[in-house]
Amino acid sequence: MASTLLHFNGINGLTGKPLLPAKTPAQLLDWIKRADDHEAEAVKDANLTTYQARIQNAAVGVRGVVKGINVYDLAAANSARWGVIYHPATPSTVRAKLQPLIDARQGQVLEYDPIKHGDDALVFRADYQQGPGLVNPDNLPYYLLIVASPAQISYKFQCSLDAQHAVGRLYFETPDEYESYVTRLLAYEQAPSRQRRAVFFAPQNDVDRATFLSANYLAEPLVKALKTSVVVNQPFQYDFITGQAAKRDVLLDVLTRAHDRPALVFTATHGLGFPTDQPALQRTRQGALLCSEWAEPAENSAAAAIPESAFLGGEHITSAHACDGLIVFAFGCYTAGTPRLDDFSHLADETPLELAAQPLQSYLPQRLLAQGALAFIGHVDRAWDYSFIFKGIGQSIGTFKSGLEGILSGEPIGYAFEAFNQRWLDLAQAVTQHNEQSLLAKYLKGYAVDVEQLVYYWTAHNDARAYVIFGDPFVRLQPDRLSAA
Repeated sequence: MASTLLHFNGINGLTGKPLLPAKTPAQLLDWIKRADDHEAEAVKDANLTTYQARIQNAAVGVRGVVKGINVYDLAAANSARWGVIYHPATPSTVRAKLQPLIDARQGQVLEYDPIKHGDDALVFRADYQQGPGLVNPDNLPYYLLIVASPAQISYKFQCSLDAQHAVGRLYFETPDEYESYVTRLLAYEQAPSRQRRAVFFAPQNDVDRATFLSANYLAEPLVKALKTSVVVNQPFQYDFITGQAAKRDVLLDVLTRAHDRPALVFTATHGLGFPTDQPALQRTRQGALLCSEWAEPAENSAAAAIPESAFLGGEHITSAHACDGLIVFAFGCYTAGTPRLDDFSHLADETPLELAAQPLQSYLPQRLLAQGALAFIGHVDRAWDYSFIFKGIGQSIGTFKSGLEGILSGEPIGYAFEAFNQRWLDLAQAVTQHNEQSLLAKYLKGYAVDVEQLVYYWTAHNDARAYVIFGDPFVRLQPDRLSAA
């Protein structure tokens, strides 16, 4: 199916109402132009160079690195190699806690210059003799772990770098949390102890169109597709939890239980959002996962805060919980983090819209990783149904299926994630490159264009760019060493 209205994931935690009401493509067209106007030409040109090089590489079936490179074995002579990127303000105590991981990965230490590099990953890459296009690991590692808050090294830099590299981010507030992540990760890699089980969690009700779509057009089709996949070479058990069964305590149990422990948990639901004048709630609850205890109120009903019993956030993951070896993929608004300014500013009635006083990492992934989870894939900014419903096609889950197949087959998570990067770059080529054939260029020159197509491509492009990885991008499930479910 193709949606006439754009349905926006995300619920205001203080009011219980959608962060943005559904809109038509026609209501968004002029804001697309404004959003494009607010990006500097130098940034556009740099991004375009990356886009074009990557798309040309994709045409010959190469993902990320030059031919002949081993992306699975960091000890191989032709290894893709691994590196860590530090901000100048990264404390020596944190660097010391990460040294065992650097040693285990035979990694390279790289330094980020906030003045010189800013949001421009191409400048950073050039400092290591790596030009646009495929990664040559002799110059710069393919796997890169950013160790910094998003206020220190931006999400834009991470996403730009991720266009060609396999990039993850690690940020905690205490050195002990870094130590916990590294120690538990390395211990788990020596003795994986989970089952070949994947749990898909998707609350829904017919009144709330967004979760109805994400449950019925994303989560459930993914379960069906993965059950019959010929790519996943080890048998997995797939559990689908939806409707009223998708409660908060059920999700907490799935993430933290000591029995029948899944290797992968995929959630498709609303992420909570809070206004900028609520920094404490943004810090602890932004991106928390809404569960079936919540039902969308009637349009004319009074505003009411979401009760704590209806969502799962970082505050619910305690030091007693063991998440060792778990990979979590959370589709929903702000599940990974929040930029300071809205990447979808063309949706608001002002440009740009400030979302937070400074960029945020959501608390839930931070707590899960501190308690042993290998990695967390989530969304920065809002999430849209364009991720899995596309104009002219209807249901379109190929990117999710490909990425999850890679993860479940034992690929390093950053390599498996290339499917999402390719979707972003393909859409970027169609919309934002400055030539006479792009939809945006035609619109800006006053030519007649298909309004729905332009809006779909633009928003789908921004949506695809906003998926990020928290955790080491080289982690993998090792399904052949997991027990049968």
